[in-house]
Amino acid sequence: DEVNTGTGEVDIFLVENPSGSGKNIRVEQVLISSKDTGRRTFRLYRNAVVSASGTSLVINGMKTSQGASVASAFKSPTITSKGSLIFGGNFGEGAPLQSLSVPFIVLPDENLLITKQSTPDSVFLSLVWIEE
Repeated sequence: DEVNTGTGEVDIFLVENPSGSGKNIRVEQVLISSKDTGRRTFRLYRNAVVSASGTSLVINGMKTSQGASVASAFKSPTITSKGSLIFGGNFGEGAPLQSLSVPFIVLPDENLLITKQSTPDSVFLSLVWIEE
């Protein structure tokens, strides 16, 4: 989904795995694109303290026959504390779409926060995961 961001480190995307889900979320890939050609920094955090989840996003499965996702996804969450840094990296300089492979697991009762830092622009972000 598209998120309009300001300056500084902006909380743009949150995935929550509820405590009673009984499943792990194995993140496979993060796809990032931006309308701006400048450089930007993205960071991934585990277990942020969330004061407001943000705007709910539709989760689209890769198979037509699969059941509903156990996870919930949101854009523009309000975060009190970012949690533990998993990954940080610089992207940009005119690259229209970049793929980030940082495989890790989001356990039940955990969340994943993605932030962006740069000049204001619009960011398109997709997250590919498997529930197991």
